[in-house]
Amino acid sequence: MTAEAAAIARELSSTTRLRDHGGGFSAATVQLHLISAENLTSDPGAALTAAHALSPQSLPNHLWSPFVPD
Repeated sequence: MTAEAAAIARELSSTTRLRDHGGGFSAATVQLHLISAENLTSDPGAALTAAHALSPQSLPNHLWSPFVPD
């Protein structure tokens, strides 16, 4: 289901939809859900792999610090 959500998010471009609903719907928030799911299934390696695919700058503003290096 995450792959389907990621495909939909890519079709919607980089625009975040439903911003007032827990960070919105975007490729970045779909990736955050994937990280969480991998972690909850006790696969920290897969969670780290998913996390490395996510740029901090792509996160909704309230989820990252401006002190995170580029």
